[in-house]
Amino acid sequence: FEVSGFYIFQNNSTTALQAPGRVDSFFVNPPLGFEGDNGLWLQADRMSTMLSSTLWTVEANYRYTDAAVTGAELIAGFRYFDLDERLSTFTDDDGVQFPMTNGLPDPTRQATYSVRTHNRLLAPQLGFEWDKDLTHWLGLGVSAKGAWGANFVTLDRSLTRGDGLVSFAGSKSETQFSQMYEINAFVDFHIMERLTLRMGYNTLWFS
Repeated sequence: FEVSGFYIFQNNSTTALQAPGRVDSFFVNPPLGFEGDNGLWLQADRMSTMLSSTLWTVEANYRYTDAAVTGAELIAGFRYFDLDERLSTFTDDDGVQFPMTNGLPDPTRQATYSVRTHNRLLAPQLGFEWDKDLTHWLGLGVSAKGAWGANFVTLDRSLTRGDGLVSFAGSKSETQFSQMYEINAFVDFHIMERLTLRMGYNTLWFS
């Protein structure tokens, strides 16, 4: 029986584009107060998008092995998986080409659209692990696990103008079926009888 897990600290990724009067985006039908001079998201001056994510998981498993199957173990247990993602898009319609008399952008022609999705999966899982010692100090192995269960999803969305005017800000929660799969390939270095250093590659797919 084992309990294990891992945590991936917040990762941020940002892209920015500045091309005065030439930046178009996929937003349509701007709400009242977000029209800009020709649609706030048409012929804008600049746009930036930031994506951040945090991931952690913990699992409790029972491992079973049979002497007839050398090096292979059956894995059965439960898993909790937590993925928190945030996406925000900032648009400045005329801040570069037509600033105000003080040289600053007009905040009524700026807007930020934000989305946050929080997935929390609680599910039973099955899998296997196979490893083989090549020498007394070196071993190779692979493992694969799959989990299928209830995902408690929370979705937050908001649209805010540069001067603080909020067009909408809402949240909704639902429970849906989700699945995740994890595949690992690793190398074990047996430093001491009860001390092993493991290095490998991990692939995780969640839907």
